[in-house]
Formats: sequence, C-alpha cells, structure tokens
Amino acid sequence: MQRKRLIYLVAVVALLIAALPAAAIADSPAAAPNASPLQQGETPDTLVEQAKALEAEHSAPAPDAATAFSIPDGGSYPLFMGVDDITVPAYLMDVTNSATIQAFVGAEVWGSAYDDVNDRVLFNDGAVLYEWPVGGTVNLLGTITDAAGATQVMVGLAFYNGQLYGTKNIANEAIWAIDTNTLVATVFIDYVDADLDCGGFSADPNDGTFYCTNDDASPYGAGLVIINPDASVTPVTPYPAGQTDIDGLAVSDDGYAYLVIDEPGNIYVYDLVGGAYVTPLTAPWTSAETFSAGAWIPPAQLEPVCQAPQLAIPDNDPVGASTTINVPSGGSLADLNV
Repeated sequence: MQRKRLIYLVAVVALLIAALPAAAIADSPAAAPNASPLQQGETPDTLVEQAKALEAEHSAPAPDAATAFSIPDGGSYPLFMGVDDITVPAYLMDVTNSATIQAFVGAEVWGSAYDDVNDRVLFNDGAVLYEWPVGGTVNLLGTITDAAGATQVMVGLAFYNGQLYGTKNIANEAIWAIDTNTLVATVFIDYVDADLDCGGFSADPNDGTFYCTNDDASPYGAGLVIINPDASVTPVTPYPAGQTDIDGLAVSDDGYAYLVIDEPGNIYVYDLVGGAYVTPLTAPWTSAETFSAGAWIPPAQLEPVCQAPQLAIPDNDPVGASTTINVPSGGSLADLNV
C-alpha cells in the first residue's frame, strides 16, 4: 500500500508543479474555492486519489474486463462492491453475514451504481464506463467526456430515475449528469470544490437524495453528508473513530448506508432512520487499494436460481396418473421438453 501511495504522491506533485506557473509556486496565495489540489493542502490519501484521477484523464481507455461469474443457487447478495485493482474480483455480499460471491474479475472499479431500468451495474475505471448485466459478462461502454470532448474522470457513481450521475475529486468537483447513450457529462450540482472530497457517492433509491462520503475535515467534517439540489451540504454523521478515508458508498432501499473501504477491515453500516451505526460487515479485501465502490441491488432483482437435474416422467403410466412438481414461491419452470 505504501509503495503504491508513494508512487502516486510523486506523480501528483510532478503533474501539479508542471501545471503551475513559476510565480505561483514561489508565492502561493490562499486557496480559492476551485484551487488546485496542491494548493488546498489535501491529506496524503486524497493526494494519492487525485494523482490517479489526473493520470487517468491523460491515459488511454482501459481494456475490456474479463471473466464473469454467475449468481449461485439461493441466498441474497444485494451489496455490490469493487476496488481499483484488476486482479481483485468485484463481489456481491450478503449483508446479514458478510458472505460474498464473485461478480466478475479483470476490471478496476472506481465508482459503481445499479441501473434498475436495465438490471445492470454501471461502473467506471477513471473515465471509462462499463456495464455488468447482473449475472452476465462485463461490457465496455466507452469514455466519459464533457460537451467539448474533454475526458472526465469520475470517482463515484449514482443512479436514480433513469439517470446516471458521477462525482470527481479534481476540478470541476461537482455532481455530473452522465448520458448513458452518448457518455457526455454535464455539471448538475456545482458545489464548492474546497468544501468536499466526495469519494463514495450514492442516491437513495426511494427519493433520489444524494449521499457522499466526504474525506475533507473542514468545513463539514469527515463523514457521511447529503448534497442538496441547491449545492448546500447537510452533515449526516461523522466517520467511525479512526476513519478518515472511505471511498465507497451504497444506500439501500430499506434505509441503510454501507460505507465501503478499500482495504481489509470493516464495512460500516449506518441506519439512516435510527440515526446510528449498527454492526459492521467485514470487507473481503486482502490488500489495500486506492479506490473502492459500492452499489445496492435490491434483493428482489437477484432471483435465486434452482438448477434441478433432468426430470423424466414415464410415458407408460396408467391413464389418469399424475405427477406433481412443487415450485417454490416466486419460482418458475424453464427449458421444458414435453
């Protein structure tokens, strides 16, 4: 972890110093609302994340992800999560016991959101957007740009009412609306860059409220916040003790916020109705990464599959004989050959 972070810290300093005029380096004024990350005196973790985002805006798109995994029989695994390492699988988690199954492997996951219209998880690797049809194979959709064609790197994604949204950790930091057909992004809610470091991002599936995990200590404090339509910010709760950098977030349809970390440890669960943290889950990661992401797939969308062996019904039964097949509630018969 430290080696990776050191590499990105060196990269961000080099990129930002190269971008600044000599006079500005020699005599830096107080940070403006949309000042560069170097001028804002960000934390080491934030500088690492910003360095990776800056690098991604100047890099070629990532290759296709590979190797999908199907959902096993039974169970409920509504919490999707991933990190920015192509060797680490994205997972689905059972939020009652932290059990996980692999969703896919072979792609970096910086941000993610569940598209309930098309039953897919949309996720990004920098500016490159992918889709994972739930239980299917990852598909490359293309590169996110603004209307002028400039690459736009997102670090968080949210989906509500048919619309994909994203957040950035480098200018212009805002909530962006992303057209999933053209992949053109436009600023939707333009909050003050210096006030938030919004890594984890999610929309309440019931009413579209935007939540973000904010790593900036000032002015709102590091923790879970709401970004309002008028760009004002409402603090919800501070991070748990000892936490300063949480990059993944998923808000469930039953009123919980899942704060997904990018290293081994706890996935913190906040009860939005009760106003308190509840028993945390255990992250599946075995290494420390830079970015993490979460998304909530309503359990009703993850239909259990019962793959029974071939059932043969003799054709020489007496006339009037019957055979009964019991199908569990919500199940169905398929691939019948009568």
